[in-house]
Amino acid sequence: MSTPFSVPVVPLDAAAVGEALAAMRGHAPLVECLSNVAAVRAPRTGSLLKATRRAEPWLTGTLRVADALYIGHGPGGPRAPLPRHLERRERLEGQRTMISPHTTMPGTIRDHDDTGVFSAVAWHRTATVREAIDALPLLHQLTDATLSEETFRHYLAQDALYLADYGRVLAAAAAQAHASEEMAFWAQAAREVVEVERQLHAAHVTDLNAAEPSPTTVAYTSYLLSLATLGNYPVLAAGILPCFWVYDVVGTRLKATIGDLSTHPYGDWIATYGDPDFTAATDTARDIVDHLADQADPGTVARMHTAFHRATQYEWMFWDAAHRQETWPI
Repeated sequence: MSTPFSVPVVPLDAAAVGEALAAMRGHAPLVECLSNVAAVRAPRTGSLLKATRRAEPWLTGTLRVADALYIGHGPGGPRAPLPRHLERRERLEGQRTMISPHTTMPGTIRDHDDTGVFSAVAWHRTATVREAIDALPLLHQLTDATLSEETFRHYLAQDALYLADYGRVLAAAAAQAHASEEMAFWAQAAREVVEVERQLHAAHVTDLNAAEPSPTTVAYTSYLLSLATLGNYPVLAAGILPCFWVYDVVGTRLKATIGDLSTHPYGDWIATYGDPDFTAATDTARDIVDHLADQADPGTVARMHTAFHRATQYEWMFWDAAHRQETWPI
């Protein structure tokens, strides 16, 4: 599903062109990316010049966070892989996915170059948390199929309890959204969460009614539900995003690492979150959040970053608690 937002056209003058060309030196992958974007958009705008102008603010925002994203340094320097937000493809013919122009956030900038597309900055700021997620024993044992069935069933039971409330949070986002495309996306996501809970968890959890939410499950869902009750849609959307994004990255990586899932005891779970359709849904969620951040005031953007970071921390806590089979201490 793609969300067709409009991209503002930023006029190019000689000074802007000179500045852009100077910045492009040492960022060859981005120059190629601009060319590709312009080529794709040209047939829709009727003019290569117009297409380039529409791509320029997008490229400018990317350049502002290029160093933070470890893109090549200097002519002939290393060509690091492009971050995923530069690799998004046109997913539906006749529609396009907008990459939000860079967002200036005076109230949240910690470093002089710490500006850019919201999701790219938020992802970079949570690097330490995500490295900790990658190192979790539960994920390593999922990969090599050494995770005990008892621990996996406990995890899925907690996940089912979490998804029940996460579906309510997604429904709240649909209710608070103003654009019809965003309403439809969040509502569809809420419906699919219910389907995942019914199908995937039913295959592994024998008696979900006997499961009690752990302290971490209660804390995570309570935090997301609190965002829903605040009525600040951009902050709510930012808090929702990590669940999409972290599971997409983990599922895609596990699927690529394992390869054939037909004999893996937890192959159905890995296939669910390693599915390209889930990646497409994650990309759409990112697009929505980036668009909301681009339209928001600095204070709201700061709260969006707080929500994104806190939810990412809860993702680590959730997997860690499941592996420990956390229960209430008293």
